[in-house]
Order: sequence, then structure tokens, then C-alpha cells
Amino acid sequence: SVFVTSDPLAALTAEDQNKALQWRCHPFYSSVLPKGAQSKCTHQYTHFNTSPPTEAEQRIRLNEAALLTSKSSERRKEAVESEEVNEILLHLAEDCIERDTTLALSYLLALPTGEEANVLFDRLPSSCLTYQLAIYYYCLHIYSVAAASSESHASQLKSPYSGAPLDLVQFVTKHARDGDTCWRVETARLMPHLRNYQEKLQDFVQARVLQQLDSSIDVKRFTSDLDYKHEVVLTLAKREDESGLRTSLSLCHRYSLSAWTAYMAHFEWLFSGSGLSVGDIQQREQRLGLVSNLLKDPQKFADCLQSAIFSTISGTDHNCLLFYYETLQACVNKGADDEKPIPVLQHVKSLKKLKAAMPGLDYKQLVGGSSPLDAILPVVTSSNVHVIAKLASKLQIADGFLSGSRVFRVFCEKLFWEGDARRKAAESAMDWVHRFEATREFLPKLSAEDCVCLVESLLYCSTSHQLPLDSRIDICRRMVKHCRQVHSAPQSRRQSLTAEQTSSALPFNEAAEQLLVFSAHFESLNSPLADDLRQLDQTLGTDYFGEYSLSGANLEKISALCHRMVSEGTCLRVVEQILIVTDKISAHKLTLRSVVTSAMEVISQQLISGSDVKDSEGALDSLSAMVEAVSLYINDGGKSVKESDVVGSLRPHCASSTLELAPRLSILQVLEKSFKLSAADQNLLLYCNSVAVVSRLWDKEVSEDDVSSQSSRFRLFSRLLESSQGRLDRLSGLAELLRVWPALAQPDGESCWRTVFSAMLSCDNGREVLIECRKSRPPLSVEDDSHLVDMLQRAGHHTAALKYSLLTPYAGLHSSAVECFCGQEDANVDGELLELCLHRRFAVDIARSKHFADLVQHLHKHRFEPSLCLSEHLVTGEEGEDRISAVSTQLRTAGMWHEAGSLMLQSAGTHSSLLTFSASLAATRKWLGQS
Repeated sequence: SVFVTSDPLAALTAEDQNKALQWRCHPFYSSVLPKGAQSKCTHQYTHFNTSPPTEAEQRIRLNEAALLTSKSSERRKEAVESEEVNEILLHLAEDCIERDTTLALSYLLALPTGEEANVLFDRLPSSCLTYQLAIYYYCLHIYSVAAASSESHASQLKSPYSGAPLDLVQFVTKHARDGDTCWRVETARLMPHLRNYQEKLQDFVQARVLQQLDSSIDVKRFTSDLDYKHEVVLTLAKREDESGLRTSLSLCHRYSLSAWTAYMAHFEWLFSGSGLSVGDIQQREQRLGLVSNLLKDPQKFADCLQSAIFSTISGTDHNCLLFYYETLQACVNKGADDEKPIPVLQHVKSLKKLKAAMPGLDYKQLVGGSSPLDAILPVVTSSNVHVIAKLASKLQIADGFLSGSRVFRVFCEKLFWEGDARRKAAESAMDWVHRFEATREFLPKLSAEDCVCLVESLLYCSTSHQLPLDSRIDICRRMVKHCRQVHSAPQSRRQSLTAEQTSSALPFNEAAEQLLVFSAHFESLNSPLADDLRQLDQTLGTDYFGEYSLSGANLEKISALCHRMVSEGTCLRVVEQILIVTDKISAHKLTLRSVVTSAMEVISQQLISGSDVKDSEGALDSLSAMVEAVSLYINDGGKSVKESDVVGSLRPHCASSTLELAPRLSILQVLEKSFKLSAADQNLLLYCNSVAVVSRLWDKEVSEDDVSSQSSRFRLFSRLLESSQGRLDRLSGLAELLRVWPALAQPDGESCWRTVFSAMLSCDNGREVLIECRKSRPPLSVEDDSHLVDMLQRAGHHTAALKYSLLTPYAGLHSSAVECFCGQEDANVDGELLELCLHRRFAVDIARSKHFADLVQHLHKHRFEPSLCLSEHLVTGEEGEDRISAVSTQLRTAGMWHEAGSLMLQSAGTHSSLLTFSASLAATRKWLGQS
């Protein structure tokens, strides 16, 4: 055995013992201590000189001087701190232990109490010398304490300081354990320290020995960490060599570890990491008596089998599973619980039959997986299907016990798709029908419910598109015929039905009716509805036809398809046609109105509760598409859905004050685009718009009464204007309010727009905000616009005044603005101003001024599209139109042949030195078709 018993050093090799027993000593004492190792840090007396003192020597000298000073103070009866003296002694012992171990021990013995030496021993590295020194130190202390209190023991041992240390250790240990009361009382405080270091020495030596078996063992950690000791002991049990288990068992007693745990660790390793075959595992188990020892605690053994071992066994390793369940059954026989859905004994019986009939079957997936039938499918054949079908009723799965009918159904699916090796691959419609006829032998084994499921799995799956439509209809009819024959069979023949077939929740006559629905659904795939769905798929890139063809006229699937189509804004005529056709097939009673309103409800809930911006935007796009589709349907004469149905389903969300404002406002804006809102809905939209603007810029609350009438709106406008002076953001908010409100005028008749715009001009950079607001075409009179233009001119904002004039709808302001622009030689010309001039068709006027070059340069940069600074309603011409040709035409019409030709030449990249008058005329005639 590797376990160390009496003498811990006896287990070490001779070389290790010599290293362990070496004490450092001065060379002067080498003849007295033949086993002592000479210190390397000594004076060289050979050459009668000394080497410079090392740092350690300097420390020793300082500490010795301090110690002498302290002792001299004690003789003179001066006060000396005992803690300071103790600290000096500990430092001296630590510095001397690698130079002169005996001297270090002397310093430690000078300490007043033995416990203070623990500070040094804990700091020293883990080694035999450290633990031996500690043991010897405490034995000296214990003997001196006990001898002082009991003179009878003084004569039993020679001087403890001159005798052999081992004799002293044995003497002290024996009398402390078996001695008189004096020993036990006086040494009570020192004995725990002695035992501690004796155990550490044994652990250290034990770890060194174990390290010969496993080099990864951490010796230092083994001596101090009990959990690590247990881990090492159990690791030894997980070795291929059987001696590792025996070593582990011998160490279990030493470290208060149950031998059962070591047996279990070895048994678990046999399954998880040994790589042994089942036969080898069984032989080793019998040779070592593993199961017999583990069965001493059958419940714990069973729990460990199920939690630690079962997961390591492959579901296709039937022999290993059989050994596992037989072992588990032995636990049950000894009293362990057997509360699993399938008794352990049944597992044993099933595996004995299946391992020969169905090799490769994943038994764990069969009895514990989420899809047990998928485990059967790869291995089921005509020769073993009857075996698994007989066992099926005894195997419990997630939704109950497996049935033989379901097993035969899975085999029929496999036989249909994979076919018989003797038959050729299916190519025509009749080939697929013949494939189905090949399963007829097993159809009598199916319950009515599985007959329907078989047809669904064959004809409504992702691979069923391989089958021609005629063959699918023919298969449905053949299965209908089979179900009717079983239902109408005489009582004598019906007695041959299995219990599963007779107890099925679905009678065979009802199964036949369900199959007739499938057949009618397949026939609808040849109707105009199918052509409309295919056309939608080609236009929109969807898969409506595929989803419809796999629905089987099922209520849930048809409802999901219609909801999806409505949510994506598909033509409601097609959705209505789907509902009409499927209602004739399965009488589902779904209506277009119910589908549309429920889809609206789902989308509006997503819009209201959506915390993600992208989700909210997607829901808003869906709602807009749905409302637009309903509007088109109503305008096209549709009667099934009315405007009131849509508005009525969404109004509760918009009117609820407990919901967020943003989604309510979005819904109302969507409705406003497609439907004519009632007066109440218009007032609600007006209120929501107002709240959205005011809450964003003002810390004020708005009630419905504040926007219910012209007078109340003006009062709100006046309050907001008063708190907006000098704030461009709030003045822009007032302009936004005026856009969403009905036309609002002040009591004196002055336009509110004029008031807001005038206030903007008094702010820094107000002119730019004013221009942006004017692009939205507010309803201002010519007098108001003229007044604002004059204010801009007086303030020196000439370019802004020109832009503002061109943004107004009044021709008089346009002409005066362009005339002023052309007359200014130093005007600040930018792209937006030139774009406005082109929009108002003043290219001819600019061509007569000095700004024509700027216009030509602008046209070259934006030849086929206007500059991006304009709003959509100011974009001129068709997208992609050659604007240089259009402007050249305007110039030619005005008789400006030279300017038109020059513009065309520059657009062609002609060098400036060639831009002569004659060349311009020639270019004009060529490009504009003039002679």
C-alpha cells in the first residue's frame, strides 16, 4: 500500500530521506553533525579574508544588536515591549534557518510561548524540514512544560536537547496520549499544534509518494486543502490500473472519505472515460465487486446512475444501456424508488428484443426524446415494424404511450417516399399512386386518426410538390374508400380491429369526411383563385399560393394566411375569394370583415405597445397598407368591409387617453389619408396634433376644449406666442400648429401667420427658418407676403427676400423679385435661389443679366435633377429630364440664339476659346433642329 502509517519518512526513497533530514549548520560543526549540510554563506577561513557581508548577514547583525539592547534593558529593569523582542527573535530565526538550523531553533525556543512560533512556520515553504522542525520544536516545549510540573518524568529520558529528536517525539507523543493527568492538563494548549504539524508532515510525504503515480498533484495544496485531498483520492480511483482504486480505498480511511464514493467514482469512470467495451466493464465490475459494494446504499447508487452515468451512454449502444438498466433494476430490487413512467424492468425487456431486431435505433430518443417517431424512422423496416409496434403500447412518450398505429403510420410514410428497392423511381402520377398502393398492406393497422395524419404527412409537406395534383386527389379518394370500408364492415370483421383502432377519438366515417375536404381543397388548386395567387406571388415576390396549397382548408391555416395577406396590404378581392372557396369546402364561417378587423386590432396593438422604433415603424407601414387596401376595395365596389368597420375598430385606441400620444396620432393620420373622417374624429386628430406640438416645445397641458373652437384656439395661440418671443424653435412650433389647424385669424383681421413670421425675423438666423416655413405654402395674402418681403429688405436680407418672394404664389412678387435680382451685380447667388428662378421660368430674364454664368454652372451640376434643397412640390419637370435642353428651348423661343448655343456648347465640353458667336448659332441650329 502507498498509504503512510507510522513513520512518515519511511515511504520516501533514500535520496529523498537524505534531503529531508538535512539541517543547515556552520562548517565549524560539520564534524559534530555528519548529516548536516554546510551553509554556503560562510567566511572563507582558507585565505584568511572575509567576503563582504550579504544583505541577510547585515539584517542578522542588526537584529542581534537589537536583541542585545533589549536584554540589557531587561537586566537594568527598564520597560521593554515584549512584542518587539518576540518580533526580533522571529526575524533572527527566519534569517538563520537556511544558514544554521540549530541556531534558528534556539531563537524560537527563546520565545515566551510556543504558539508564537506558528507565525514563522506558516511563512516557511512546505517541506519536510519545515514540518520536522515544527514537530521537534513543540515536543521540546511540551516536554519542558510537563517535566517542570512532574519530576517523575524527568528521569525517564535523557536531556531532550542532546538526545535523538525521534526518541523525544515518540516519548512526548506516547505520554501525551497515555500519560497521567498532569500531561493532559499542562500541555493541552500545545498538543493541537503538534498534531497539526504531524498531520501536515504525513500529508506532505504522502503527496510526494502519490506524485510518483500522478505528476500533476500539487504537493503544497495537498497538505493544506482538504477538498483537494478528496479530489486527488477520487482521481486515483479513475485510473485504468486497478491498483489506483486500491490506493484510493486505502486513502479514504486516512482522510475520512467514504469508500463508497471511491467505488462510485471508478464505476462512473468506466462508463465515461475508460473507453472499455461493455464486456470488459462487466468483467472488471465482477472482479472488483463494484456493484455489490455500491448496493450498500441502493437509493444513492440509483440516483448517481441516473444523474451521472445515463447521460454518458449513447442511445444506440443497446448492450451498454441493457447493462445500465440491469444495474438499475438491482437497485430497485434492494429498495430504491422506481417512479419513472416506464418501469426499469420494462426497459430491460424492451432492449433485449430491440437490440437484435432494430440495431442502430436511438433508444434514448425513443423513450425520452421530444420526437420518438423520428427515432424509429431511420431503422424501421418491413421485417421489424411488427416488433416495435408490439412494444409501442408499453413505451411512454411526451404525450402519452406510443401506439402501434403510429409506428405503422411512420413506416408507411417511409415506404411511400423511399419506395421498394425492387421498384423504379416514381416519375408519373400513376407511379406515385402505385407507391401508395404499396402501403395498403399496413393500412388495416392504422386508426382513423392516423389515416388522416398519413395523408397529411404525404400530401401537405414541403416535399409534396413532387406529386402531380391528379395523383394527390387520387390518393385522397383511395384513403376515403378505405375508411368507408372499415366503417361499414360487418361486426364480425370489425372484431379484428385493435383496441387502438376502436378507441380512437375520431371514427372512421368522420375521417372519411375530413379526407373529402382534402380532396376538394386539391381540386380548388385548379380554380381561378390559384391563378390569382400565383400572379400575386410573381408580382410581390410572396408565397401565398404555396401557403394556400399546404393549408388543407384548415381553419387556423386559412385564417393565418388571410391575416398575413391583409397585414401586407394585399388586394382584398383575392382574400375574399379565398374565404368564399374554403367556406364551400369546410364551412369555416370566416368573413372578410372579421379578418380585416382582427388584423387591424393586432397591428394597432403592436403600434401602441411597440418599444422599439423599428417595430413601431413596421407596424405603421402595415397599418397604412391595410387601410389603403380597404379604401381601394371600397372604391372598387366591395361590400363585405365598410369604412366604418375600419374606423370603428381603431377609434377606441385613438380616443383612449391612457395610451401614448404618438401611436394614437399615427393611426389618425393614416385614417385621414384614405377616409373622410367624421367631425368627432377630425376634432380628435386636431387635438392629438396640437398636444404633440405643444408637449414637445412648451411645458403646458392642452385640453380638448383648448382646440374645440376658433376662439379657444386663438386664446391658446396667444398664450403660446407670448412665451415664444426670441425662441425660434417655439415660433416654428407655432407655424406647425397653424398648418394643422383650420385657418385662424386675429380679431382685428390680421393673419396669425404674419404675426409668427414677423416674430421670426426679430431672432438671429430667423430668416432661414422663415424660408423653410414658407416652403410649406401657408395661406397668406399678397399683402402679408409683401409686408414680410419689405421687412426682409429693410433688414438687409436681400437674398432671403428674393427667395421668399419666389416661394409665394403671387406672380407680381415673382416679377419684382427677379427684376431686383437681375439688377444686383453683387447679389449673393446660391443654388436654392437659382433653382427657384428655374422653377418660376425666369431663365430668360437671368440670361440677360450678369448672373447667366452662375445659372449655366448650376445647370451643369444638376442637369437631370434639381438641387436637393427644395421641397417636393417645388421640383420641376419629369425625373431624368435634360434640363439644359429645356432651358435652351426657352432661350431660343425668346430669340436668345447666342445664349442658347453657348449653353449647349458648354454642356458638350467645348473649350472656352471656341465659344464664338457663330459657333453658338451653328450649335443651336444643329441641336434644336433650326435651319
